[in-house]
This record gives sequence, C-alpha cells and structure tokens, in this order.
Amino acid sequence: MGDSWAAIHDHDGWTLVESRIDGEWRAIQIDQEFGLDEVGILLQILQPLAKARIPVMAYSTYRTDYVFVNQKLIEAAVIALKDSGHEVTGI
Repeated sequence: MGDSWAAIHDHDGWTLVESRIDGEWRAIQIDQEFGLDEVGILLQILQPLAKARIPVMAYSTYRTDYVFVNQKLIEAAVIALKDSGHEVTGI
C-alpha cells in the first residue's frame, strides 16, 4: 500500500482508500445521510472547491460522501465551502 491512504469506518463496515498521489490528505465528511434517490449533493460540495481550483479525491459510501483535500489546501477548502454557505465543523 502507498503512503497516502484512508480507513473509513461507517455503519456498514470498513473501507480502505489508497491514493497514488503524494502528499498528506484530509477528509471532509458530508455529515448528513441522504436517500439514494437524491441527486446533486456531492456536486454542491465539489463546485465551490473547483471554483477555488482545489483538487480533490471524492469517495462515496452507501450513507454519505467524503472529499479528500491535500493538507496544504485544507484552509483554502474550508474558506471556499464557508463562502458558498456550507457549515464546516471539526477541522
């Protein structure tokens, strides 16, 4: 396994995600569960990050989504998300 990876534990078990990209990554969890028939939830998070030119690695589980951001860009990501109206906690 490479140097960059994450272990995600949720209601359904464990998921290991490995990134082949160098650097340290921070996970931003969308802390809300959505039905499988809802659309555009992840897009609402990705659009402000793309506008701020922040590259991400997105990962979805059955119940929620995660966006991984390089540690060096986490402050800019938080600002971009807050500026677009999202509440950001626990960072």
